[in-house]
Amino acid sequence: MKNSLKSNMYERGLEGTWEIFGDYLSGAYEALLCVVSHSPLSETARAALQNSFAQRGYGAAAGTFLTICGNEPASGLPALTEKELFAAIEGLDPLLLVVADTPSMQLCSAAYRQEILPNQRGRLFGREMRSFASFETMLEDSKNKQAAWALLKSLPKFDA
Repeated sequence: MKNSLKSNMYERGLEGTWEIFGDYLSGAYEALLCVVSHSPLSETARAALQNSFAQRGYGAAAGTFLTICGNEPASGLPALTEKELFAAIEGLDPLLLVVADTPSMQLCSAAYRQEILPNQRGRLFGREMRSFASFETMLEDSKNKQAAWALLKSLPKFDA
């Protein structure tokens, strides 16, 4: 009984988060890993992240993508505020967080009242986090691509 109640509470919170922030979210519903970016990542960047997540044992489609300016920036949606970003991430309650660019790093830093440095591993509100000044730009050059892979390889392995 207790396990089903706990599971139901978690599912309701997750469902509510998707209802409120659905225009800013895409990818995996369960949000084992959450990737925060200012604008939508390219398919190449998304695939690279998903491949990294799969290599760490989370599955090929484990990432939930939270886009601060919305999935369709031309739609005129307002950018998320720091309070909204905090509510969205905590509502998803991911195991791991990847902050993909500097504007996202700045907003996450403000939302969590914690300095986040670029291209670092760390913890944010008790969860593992990896941050990038610009994940997309790092993929354009072999030296930076290797640095990005090294940082992603430092994510804990998931043993289901």
